[in-house]
Order: sequence, then C-alpha cells, then structure tokens
Amino acid sequence: MDPYIYLILLVVSLPLYLIVTLWLFGGWVGFVQAILFLFQDDLVSAIDGEYREGRRATFKLFISVVLYAILVLGEYSFLIEFFPRLVGVEPE
Repeated sequence: MDPYIYLILLVVSLPLYLIVTLWLFGGWVGFVQAILFLFQDDLVSAIDGEYREGRRATFKLFISVVLYAILVLGEYSFLIEFFPRLVGVEPE
C-alpha cells in the first residue's frame, strides 16, 4: 500500500474542504472567529460574555475536522473498492 495515497487524497479534497468550511461556518469570517475562540481562554470568554458563542464555534471546528477525516476515509474506501490496483491492493 502506498503511504502517500492519504497525502494525495488530502490535496485532491481541498475543494470539498472549502465547501464544508463555507457551509459549516457561513464564510471565512466564521472560520477565523472559530480559530480565535479556540485559542481564547474560557474565563476571558465568560467575562466578555462570549462563552457560549466560543464553545459553539470550537465545536463547529471539531465537527469540521471530523468531516474532513470522513471525506478522506470515504474516498480511500472508494478507491479500494473500485480501483484497487491504484491503491496497491490486489483485487480478489
């Protein structure tokens, strides 16, 4: 099995990542805010009155990473099923 196939799938899937990111965060501003909330302390968020918004944004960030992983694994299983020699698996 070619270990670089995951890297190739990651690069090929960039348009799908863009679609998922725009759908989940509503645009790049929401994505950047989620990253900023990820590095902001919970106490500071609570004092600013943005605790709930920050938790929601970081949860969306976690969901997006899970969706990216599911996309790559789904593409890999598709390749194994329909193009096994491309991945380096002998067909049965």
